[in-house]
Amino acid sequence: LAGLHREEIDGSRAELVFSLSDADALESALRQLDDCRLIVIDPIGSFLGARTDAHRDNEVRAVLAPVAKLAEAYGPAVLVVAHRRKSAGAVADDTAMGSRAFTGIARNVWHLARDGENRGRRLLLPGKANLTAEQTGLAFSIAGDPGAVQWERDPVAMTADDAMAQEQGDRGESSALDEATAWLSDALAGGPRSGKDLRDEARRDGIAWRTVERAKSKLGVETCPDGFGGPWVWKAPDSASVRQDFPQSAKDELLADSADTVADTGQSLLPDDRRRDGEAAWLADSF
Repeated sequence: LAGLHREEIDGSRAELVFSLSDADALESALRQLDDCRLIVIDPIGSFLGARTDAHRDNEVRAVLAPVAKLAEAYGPAVLVVAHRRKSAGAVADDTAMGSRAFTGIARNVWHLARDGENRGRRLLLPGKANLTAEQTGLAFSIAGDPGAVQWERDPVAMTADDAMAQEQGDRGESSALDEATAWLSDALAGGPRSGKDLRDEARRDGIAWRTVERAKSKLGVETCPDGFGGPWVWKAPDSASVRQDFPQSAKDELLADSADTVADTGQSLLPDDRRRDGEAAWLADSF
């Protein structure tokens, strides 16, 4: 399914970018291909659509659930390819870039990794497996001219979690700041995020908020309000601009971290323990 086509007024056809929100178009293609056995979505981030935040579980599940229903109704397997975030973790399935829903909704998860002792060897290792017993991995290399995949006959007695632990041991534990920097970069890859959402997500991922704030400075992440009276958001320096209605000052950082909004009354909505003398007057003068 290369794309969708729209007929213009002059009779010409324009091709539109396909996204998984176009479930009707996908079902139409499946009806025409009654022998379809496999749907490959590679990479998943390119087919979510502009309105889907890849870091929000509910939005990701809302896009993937209809695809799962189509697979159940028409019979093909669905292979979703996702990239791994740079930050390390103890559970390999949790390192998929974006929401945990990508691996949560899957029935089986496999990880592709490079062999630490042989750079030319690749390992295909099992992660989550809901429909099968515990499995062994596979190994292959790419050789010849033109290049071709050469699978090894013997199984690999290693899981994706084992490979990740070995990888961390080989290169040493990443510092907390490096991990938080990679985490924040991934979290903002899809666009601006509210400080409150980031704080909640960091807590779930076991990353200290103070370290996230240090990573924010290291990356040059900007904070600004999302429209007049809207929540304060964090955005990467090269992300799309967010409308700026308020003057910047040192107090902006406090509001951005709290993710609160400012009412028309000019009263501060910051937690009591974070207020500053004269802040209410400053807010009133800002409108």
